[in-house]
Amino acid sequence: MDKHLIEISIPEKFRAINKADIWLDGITVVSGINGCGKSTISKLLYQTYKYSIHYNHLITNDVNDRLKPYYDVLNQLYTLITVHRRQGPVYGIRRWRYLNSLDNAEKYLKDVAELCDNFLELEKQVNSEGDTLMTDRTWRIMWSSLGREGDKDLVSNFDQLQDQMNSVIKDSLEVLQERPCKILRNKITEYLRNELPPTIEVSEYGDSFIGKKTNAVALPHYIQRVIYLDTPMMLGIDPFNGPENWEELNAYLKEPLGGNYGGIIKDTIQKDILHGEAVYDEDAIEDDLTFRREDGKVFELFDCATGVKSFSILQLLYKNGYLRNDTLLIVDEPEAHLHPQWIVEYARLILLLHKEIGVKFFIASHSTDMVGALKEIAPVYEVADLNFYVAEETDNLCYNYRYLADDVEPIFASFNKSYEKLDYFVSHGKEQ
Repeated sequence: MDKHLIEISIPEKFRAINKADIWLDGITVVSGINGCGKSTISKLLYQTYKYSIHYNHLITNDVNDRLKPYYDVLNQLYTLITVHRRQGPVYGIRRWRYLNSLDNAEKYLKDVAELCDNFLELEKQVNSEGDTLMTDRTWRIMWSSLGREGDKDLVSNFDQLQDQMNSVIKDSLEVLQERPCKILRNKITEYLRNELPPTIEVSEYGDSFIGKKTNAVALPHYIQRVIYLDTPMMLGIDPFNGPENWEELNAYLKEPLGGNYGGIIKDTIQKDILHGEAVYDEDAIEDDLTFRREDGKVFELFDCATGVKSFSILQLLYKNGYLRNDTLLIVDEPEAHLHPQWIVEYARLILLLHKEIGVKFFIASHSTDMVGALKEIAPVYEVADLNFYVAEETDNLCYNYRYLADDVEPIFASFNKSYEKLDYFVSHGKEQ
């Protein structure tokens, strides 16, 4: 194969990475010490695929930012209508909603027009009684949004508001068709909080999503769903102001697509490892995520051990149908919080999910137990598309990622430095 299924190229210094050329044709494992850039690559891959798949969401978010001044006006109109019709102060009024997708743009603009018509009708009625709904404050908000001041003709103001909103949405629909790479790059830059060098490239089948010569974002095919697991501690956590992958993952655990829960994977997780089942109960007032042990005892999953959470996440994703042959599961340090025995079980489950379902994996690890287990168990499940990379320090305190194929000895050699440090501290301690 001339082109790998997924290629990540970082040819120049970016954060802790000096150079990296990484392929993903099934399961890819990158290994190295803390701070060598493993998580940077994970996040780059996650953001690239997420917004290449959901480019509509990326543009819709941009549209909502541009429509913010108009939403301020619509919120005022909506609130004035609601309060007046209820004849008094109303608490907890639902705000006028944002556009949730450009696919619904036409209906959304009709709803805006209906809101304006309702307000005009009510304003006319109130005027006949010698009063008005439009306060000086509301007028100033409207004029600020429309970029003009002094004209108090509601009909012309509403016409202009709808025309301007329509223009913003029309422009964005054209952008959506073109899928410019610049918008995706800006999003990744914002997420990583570092300017993305133009030479960085992520591609599928040789077609780029981002890259120096890339103008339009390619439409993904090999991967249709990407999930990023950076810690099992996010399970059940309110994601307010937290990383966006936490919010997504908690939603996936509670919103089934319609999976086929059964077979060897179910038995491996439920009977061999957890001896129980993670369950989501949508009718529960509290404790909607629970762990039901095989002896009949039930625990709130949020309070369970982190190792139980780690496997429960995979169990729920599998049950809900999110793990498929077009899913890319990015897992940062899966060995964290796991007993050595369960590290081996987690490695076995990775290989099993890939063999039985076709789930693709990008694993960032600094555990010899994880690396060794993946290497040794892979032949048992006849998994051949497993590749390893090791991060090696350079003179400029950054790291080059070296391709190892299935040879993990350089990874073990790099981790042996911990024993060298131990020997150093022991020997120098004796000297003192």
